[in-house]
Amino acid sequence: MQFKCERLKKIRESLGINKAEAARRLNMSAMGYGRYENGQREPSFQTVSFIAQVFGTSSDYLYGITDIEKTESITLTSDENPKFYELVNLCVNNKDLCDRLIAYSIRFKNPYVDKKEQMNMDPTERKKLVETRIKWTLLAEEDHKRRMNGIKRREEEYKKEKAELKKQLAEQQALIEKLQKELEAKK
Repeated sequence: MQFKCERLKKIRESLGINKAEAARRLNMSAMGYGRYENGQREPSFQTVSFIAQVFGTSSDYLYGITDIEKTESITLTSDENPKFYELVNLCVNNKDLCDRLIAYSIRFKNPYVDKKEQMNMDPTERKKLVETRIKWTLLAEEDHKRRMNGIKRREEEYKKEKAELKKQLAEQQALIEKLQKELEAKK
């Protein structure tokens, strides 16, 4: 397998970064990176795999085995971005949450298309847009119901706790009165 240095340059340029930034992201010297990109030096397979991972491509693309630039998998570590890692873990373990986040992101990407625009859209695209809006609305309503149920449940728990505390207070006051009477009786 021969490393294709021109593909490394193409990926770097598509990311909109210069050689120095590419070297920084790869945690290597600018000179070392420049040698890889100029074809003066061939990186090891491990280095090519690391470059592919950092730049969001595949080692197969960098070796010229495939012409597909983007990789179909992403390696994510908790060290790089702990919050995003946790979010991905939550989605892996909770399909409902994942569906809601996807619907929200679609809504965020395409928040509002007016009726004129809708009329000019391809019917399948318009149908997809409407389905997405319906799904997003249903998920939003479901979230609202969950929040309201949670609030009601907390209010009920609060009322029970308040009643329990009042009962304990009454018992303690009765005990204090009893002890005061016993103390007075001993005098």
